[in-house]
Amino acid sequence: VDQNKLSLSGVGAPFLFSICQFFVVFLSSIFASFAYQEITLGQAGILAVSIPVGLVSGILFAGAMHIVDAANPLRKLNGLSALRDVSVVWFGAILLITFLAFSLKAGETLSRGTMFMFAVAGYIALVLTRDFAPSLIAASERLARGKSRHVLVLGARGHAAGFGLMGELVRSGHDNTTYIEINLA
Repeated sequence: VDQNKLSLSGVGAPFLFSICQFFVVFLSSIFASFAYQEITLGQAGILAVSIPVGLVSGILFAGAMHIVDAANPLRKLNGLSALRDVSVVWFGAILLITFLAFSLKAGETLSRGTMFMFAVAGYIALVLTRDFAPSLIAASERLARGKSRHVLVLGARGHAAGFGLMGELVRSGHDNTTYIEINLA
C-alpha cells in the first residue's frame, strides 16, 4: 500500500486532518511574527497581533479546505489538484486576512513583512503537512484497527501464495498474524 496515495476516508480522519491544518497555520503565524520582528527589529515578537491573525487564518483555511476535501473524499491529499486547491485557498485566506488586518489597523507590530513571511512560511508548512500527515494518520488508523484483530491464515504446506499473503498482511499493519500449514497429501 503506497502511503502517499491514501485518502482520508476513515471515520474522523478528515476532521483530525482539518485540526492539524489549523494548528499548522496558527503556529506559522506565531513563527512568522517572532522571526520577522527578531530579524528586522532585533526584539522578540509580540503575540497580541499574531495570535488573532493565526486563529482567524487557521479557521478560514481549515474550514475552506475541509469543504473542498469533503467534496472530493477519494482524492489524493498531496496530488497536483490538491496542491492547486491548497494554493488558491491559502492565498485567498491570506489576502482576506491582510485586507481585514490592515483596514482595521490591527496593531503596530503587524507589518507587510510579517504578513509576507506568514504567507510563505504557512504555505511551505501546509504543503509539507499535506505531504506527510495523511501517511501518519493512515498508519495510526491501521495500528488502531490491527491491535484488536488477530489474522489467521490457512494454507497448503509449502505453497508460496500463503507466505506472500502473510507478508502483505504484515506490511499493511497486521502484525498479529498466524500462518497454519495444512498437509493436503
